[in-house]
Amino acid sequence: MPSTSRDELQELQNLGKTSAQWLHACGIHSIAELRRLGAVQAYACVRQRGFRVTRSLLYALDAALRDLPSRQLDEQRKAELDRLYHISQEHNARQLTP
Repeated sequence: MPSTSRDELQELQNLGKTSAQWLHACGIHSIAELRRLGAVQAYACVRQRGFRVTRSLLYALDAALRDLPSRQLDEQRKAELDRLYHISQEHNARQLTP
């Protein structure tokens, strides 16, 4: 992580200090890294690290990458994010099965 105290993740809408710390624990330290990974995979990583987060974080990450307040995500987009998260988890579970 850069030596400066500025945390660009906290500059995104919907993300605060705690959300940024969760992302840092996943090796995500910049907006570019978050964009590259995407909201679903970043959320999955945070959960895999054992942090007790709700779907609100998933929605906040997606909205942040779209430069929107979380409340502006419609129910259709939230349902799509939920579906993508479930697919990613099923895929990961299949990879772990011998």
